[in-house]
Amino acid sequence: MSEAQTHAMVAPSVWYSTSVYARIALLRLRRGKVIYFTLGLLVLPIVVALIALIARSWGAALFKQVMTVYVDFLLMFVPAIHAAPALGEEIDARTFTYVFARPAPRWTMPLGKFLATAAVLLVGCTLSVALAYVVCMLRDPSELASAADLLGRAVCAAALGSVAFGALATAIGALFPRRPVVATLVYLLIVEGLFGHIPGFLKAISLSFHLRVVAGLNQASGGWEPNPSALLSAGILFGVTLLFLWLGAAIVAGSEYRTDK
Repeated sequence: MSEAQTHAMVAPSVWYSTSVYARIALLRLRRGKVIYFTLGLLVLPIVVALIALIARSWGAALFKQVMTVYVDFLLMFVPAIHAAPALGEEIDARTFTYVFARPAPRWTMPLGKFLATAAVLLVGCTLSVALAYVVCMLRDPSELASAADLLGRAVCAAALGSVAFGALATAIGALFPRRPVVATLVYLLIVEGLFGHIPGFLKAISLSFHLRVVAGLNQASGGWEPNPSALLSAGILFGVTLLFLWLGAAIVAGSEYRTDK
């Protein structure tokens, strides 16, 4: 057997390694209980829309109010509880040494777990938004078509938010593997909760601000208020996703971790 063949057998390809970690993440997600908590959270805006519908509120105005629940809470919190512990769970379970002993690039672990988690969250969040939209329009079905552009922007925001905050949580989880969810929530509270809502240009550093722009929820008042286009904000969210994903992979690839408490 040639040296090249031996190396090929010992070192799997990047795609194969990434897919293995993705399958592991999906298996743990299916067997865990957090997914049921997540489903409950994603159903919550639909229930709120139903209650508002009974109280004689409907249409595009109601959907915009419901959409703020996604932008200011769900699209931040749900990826945090799933993507942040990608590395920490291996350390806590003491499987970290075994996982990184495999002849595969270390950075394929956070990448594979992110891709699996992001795919599930993307589908779940976009479906939740679409169902909430339908519920909001039940009293006047003609608005289903007339307000379709609002739905399109909302679905785009849900998709971008699920992957952007997932990548953010992956990077923070790699940097703080002992308390990944806590560290991510602290970041969300300060940057997204504080800077994302204060008047002035500083809100432009928050991802939730750009999600509001994409979803058509931002109302710039002039002055120092940032007023980017939806396309620009979408590009920023996509770029930030790649940046945080690269950062998380680089941290894992270049760091040494201990399994002892």
